[in-house]
Amino acid sequence: MGAAVSVIDSLMPKRKYRGGLTVNEFFDEDIWPQNREVLEILNLSRVQSKTIFDAFVAVDVDCSGEMTIKEFHTYLGAPQTKFSERIFGVLDLDGSGALDFNEFAVGVWNYCTYDIRLITKLAFDIFDVDRCGRLETCECDALLRMVYDVEKLEDIEGPPSGEALLEEIDVNGDGDVTIDEFLDLMESHMYILAPAFD
Repeated sequence: MGAAVSVIDSLMPKRKYRGGLTVNEFFDEDIWPQNREVLEILNLSRVQSKTIFDAFVAVDVDCSGEMTIKEFHTYLGAPQTKFSERIFGVLDLDGSGALDFNEFAVGVWNYCTYDIRLITKLAFDIFDVDRCGRLETCECDALLRMVYDVEKLEDIEGPPSGEALLEEIDVNGDGDVTIDEFLDLMESHMYILAPAFD
């Protein structure tokens, strides 16, 4: 990736981005003034913010000022799954179906500052649809199917099998999983969510 970044960096000053402005000009005249307060709250310097903006521009190949889910996955070289769509949806604060720079910068900051427990909590919260603080068996089933990008648990290639993963998640067999149970489980059984972190 280092070589790719250096190529991107060398092209950024010359590349026209929006309104006929170069990437640097657009950052100076538009992005920094409009997003400075949020970026400073995140404790990002101007230089760090510009680095994040350069990454944003690299993904925004159509120079629309927004990153589509297709551009996101194409840039990462990752398949688009239901789980990745959910994660993208969490970042898409205004529900537009695309990320503007502000949403992208906040998402990058969150991801880079979260530890495994917070990322695991994010996965839990995405699937705790009724916000009751517990994942029912059906929500755990949906989580596994989306993380592994399969239609049915039986389609998860093991070991362990999809059914075995579901049994492991519900440690005490009571039919639901609290956030504390889920966090404890992920510390010792990180492979359960491994595809989400790959």
